[in-house]
Amino acid sequence: MSVNVLPTKKITTQTVAKVAQIDRYGRVRAIFLEDHTSIPVFSQLCSVPPCEVGQWVSLQYCEQGLLVMGRILGEHDLPSADWQSDDGDVALRGAKSLNVRIGQSHFQLTDCGSVTLNGVDVNVDSEQDLSFTGWPIRLN
Repeated sequence: MSVNVLPTKKITTQTVAKVAQIDRYGRVRAIFLEDHTSIPVFSQLCSVPPCEVGQWVSLQYCEQGLLVMGRILGEHDLPSADWQSDDGDVALRGAKSLNVRIGQSHFQLTDCGSVTLNGVDVNVDSEQDLSFTGWPIRLN
């Protein structure tokens, strides 16, 4: 039999706490209270990036338990990106560059206008004319 014991100082509002435990994906599973005991969290918003033990998170108490609302930026962290949406037109803005890396594939956009696409096998499919502009254009 398992029993969940709530702390004597119950968290009933929004608060911040240090991460005590994460799963293999970086999802928060428990937080530390002020007395260094850890208590489990109910869940977290899908927008919360992967966390590490010891990082600060924002929490909201709900009927089911503690919900992780966000990760607090550390002293050397910068906001990662600015997501904007205008009636379905979604823009992701970064200050210096935007990188997408998955396995051996890499896509990068930089603030100076450079676009780099790297991959073991790169395919471009188009149902209409495919245009390349610039000078010179090198094909193999």
